[in-house]
Amino acid sequence: MQPVLSFPLVIAFLAPPSPEPAPDGRDEAMSPAATSEDDALQIIAETPPEEPPAPATSQPAPTPVPAPAPIEPGPDATPAAPADDLSVNRVRFEPGTGLIADSRDGKFSIALRSRIQLRYEATHEPGAAPPFEHVFMVRRARFQVAGHLFGEHNKYKLQLALSPRDMNFGPTGAERSPVLDAIISFDYLRDFTVSLGQFMVPFSRQRIVSSGDFELVDRSIAQAEFQLDRDIGIQVGSNDVAGLGRLRYLAGVFMGEGRDAFTGHDGGLLYVARVEVLPLGDADSRWDYEEGDHDRVHVPRLSLGGAYAYQDRAVNDQGVMGSPPSDGGTTDFHVLTADAVLQFRGASLMGEFAWRRGQRDFGTATITDDMGNEVLAPRESPRDGLGWFVQAGYIVPRVPVGVAGRYSQLRRTTATSSITEQDELGGGPSWYLFGHDLKLQADYFWIWNDRDFRAGGHEIRVQISAGF
Repeated sequence: MQPVLSFPLVIAFLAPPSPEPAPDGRDEAMSPAATSEDDALQIIAETPPEEPPAPATSQPAPTPVPAPAPIEPGPDATPAAPADDLSVNRVRFEPGTGLIADSRDGKFSIALRSRIQLRYEATHEPGAAPPFEHVFMVRRARFQVAGHLFGEHNKYKLQLALSPRDMNFGPTGAERSPVLDAIISFDYLRDFTVSLGQFMVPFSRQRIVSSGDFELVDRSIAQAEFQLDRDIGIQVGSNDVAGLGRLRYLAGVFMGEGRDAFTGHDGGLLYVARVEVLPLGDADSRWDYEEGDHDRVHVPRLSLGGAYAYQDRAVNDQGVMGSPPSDGGTTDFHVLTADAVLQFRGASLMGEFAWRRGQRDFGTATITDDMGNEVLAPRESPRDGLGWFVQAGYIVPRVPVGVAGRYSQLRRTTATSSITEQDELGGGPSWYLFGHDLKLQADYFWIWNDRDFRAGGHEIRVQISAGF
């Protein structure tokens, strides 16, 4: 291979006397005397070397590939929501409501809330075996998720009940699902809100009131007998009919088996309707579903309510509550209730009445008698009866203390009714550290059966409640 002469060296020896452009593009004047060897060497030394040319290649340069044209969305394509609209607007904590977050466009929200109740309970009943019992327990432990999605009129709520008593723990473990409420509601129309899922049946007032909003430690014995608790179904209603602040209504159809039903059954359905009248107004605030006049209102507040329920072929002896009759049959129930709430200047008065009548369809369940023979089980009469309670309370001014008392009663309405006649009388104080969201309560009740006041028993309860 022959050596290649560099281009600057050839320029130095063969350059004509006329000036040539410098390699860097600048015009420089050259004298004829610069053609001498010494001057030529000086020019060579001052001339910067050039990069050698890239070796030739036989492959052609690649042809550039054009970028694909953007695809335009079709006429049916829905543009995605901007990321900024779906981002979290803010996260905040509100005492009693919980941790709340919502989207920047307001179409989504979520609120997380928990509530616990720790209770000590002692009973003493002369003649019982044993006569004295006591327990310290987690009475309630609840976790709730609620909010709206894809718009403020599409609401949801999921509430879990996690305490051993909530889940009815027994020797074989939990007998109930932790799912207490699972609701989806649509309130596009003020006078026609639709709710579906598992939730509180809209029947008796004190049962609908949250267990965290009581003046006393727990509900009355009348509620324990006549309540309809929770069921799975569909409901329509309004918290403020016509926007007048004086009327509410709820009506629903339910499966009639209570909580946790998920298998098919041949029983009937539960039909319920409830109406509430507030003659002095203020229906939209739902003040009457929180016991005690904590606002110490200077204008009286009054709420009157009533409900009717019919259950076809109920499999339990109290409708959705209770247990199956020993003979295994079903019962058709008619149940009525009426209630009233009055609050004024820290004082509150609440009363409720319930009545039930049933028609039995006796079953053919069998038992084994003492001789070892299989015979038909005894037939159980329906739990026909009535119950009522009256409760009064007062919130002491300028101190977070309240006192309340209650009398409640259960009575048969037929000679063959299966109801046990019972009375309770008692009351107690409450210390409201932060309203109903943090409070310490205690109460005492004297409870007696079959109208024999002297043959009763003592019940003492102390409970702390916290909602956060």
